[in-house]
Amino acid sequence: MAQASRPLLLVVVVSVVLLAVWLLVSQPVPAERSQAPAQRSSQSPLAPLGAIERARGASTASDAANARIEAQGAAVEASP
Repeated sequence: MAQASRPLLLVVVVSVVLLAVWLLVSQPVPAERSQAPAQRSSQSPLAPLGAIERARGASTASDAANARIEAQGAAVEASP
């Protein structure tokens, strides 16, 4: 080590630190945590279709609410 230059030692030390951080961050997830999202989501390959139907239902409900608000606004404007 007496003949290694300071910049080379710095590169080696920084590389070792980055490797250590990388290994700590990328540890595998325990089995009980890794299966929790799979249990919450639907196992059906057609699961996105359910989301589309829910979005359409929400859109219909929003359209109905907007129609009621517009009808109330028209009634207020029509009254003298």
